[in-house]
Formats: sequence, C-alpha cells, structure tokens
Amino acid sequence: MSFEWLQSRFPKSKLIMVNADSPAFARYSHAAIQGLPCLYRAATPGSSMTIRFKGTHLGLKGFTGPDSGVISIQVDDQPARMETQFTVYSGRYGYGGRPLPAMANGVHRVTWTLLDEKPDKQKILAAYNRRGNDQGILAHPETFAEQALCADQILLVGEILPPEGK
Repeated sequence: MSFEWLQSRFPKSKLIMVNADSPAFARYSHAAIQGLPCLYRAATPGSSMTIRFKGTHLGLKGFTGPDSGVISIQVDDQPARMETQFTVYSGRYGYGGRPLPAMANGVHRVTWTLLDEKPDKQKILAAYNRRGNDQGILAHPETFAEQALCADQILLVGEILPPEGK
C-alpha cells in the first residue's frame, strides 16, 4: 500500500506517513513497528477512505492506542455503523486488525470516516482499572487528546478495484 495510493483514498485529509526516520516515529516506538515500512495516520475529523473491491472480506490493520478515535464504517448503501477504536487496552499502543463481517461475493464499496465524536477515554480505561490502566490519562492527558485513525495494511479476500468513475 503506497502513500500515494492511500492519499488518493483520503483526498481531503491531512495524512502523514510515519516511518523510521520521521520525528513522529517516537510516538509509535512499540517494538512491533520496527518491522513496518510505514504507518498512515489521519487525525482530521471527516477524513474518509473508500475502497472498492471484488470479493468477500475487507478490513484494515494498524495501531490503536491513546490517540484512537471513533469511526464510521459504511458498506455499500447500507447505513453506516459507528465503531470506537479506543478500548480498555488503548492506554498503550497495540497492533491489530479486524476484518468486516463476510459479504456476498461481488463488488463492494467500503468507506471508513474519522468522526468528530470523542470517546470518554477516562471512563473506558477506568473499566479496566484492576491494573491501574487509567493512570496514564490522568498523568498525561495530552497523549489522549487527539482522535486518529491509523492503518498500514489492508486485509482482503478478493481484489482491489479502481475508484468509481476511473
């Protein structure tokens, strides 16, 4: 997945590429990132990425952590569903991905949009406070202030299609 390809799917966003020689790399210094060539991050509410594909499964893989936000996911012409990327494990950065539920084999359009809605991060972390996991947000609220969507890989059973009209 090249930066240009991803930028073409986030046309109105301020996307940055985080790589090993970037000053922003320190934010994602989790050991797992050492093997990644780059990480794409959108932190502008309203940024959206649309992927057309022919197949049955699609998902994004990337980091979630203190800066994770709320996204909407729309598949074809179905109503969009909201998903909070910030979880009880987001006090630290973690790497993972989730495919969307299986779809009928065919042509599909999936749009991920970063919403302006902010999850109650302190409340979410407090639910997992058995290990004192919410202390980071109290000591470093600036680390948790941003809302972002990070991706570095596409999970796909099928083939990517060009955007509609191209």
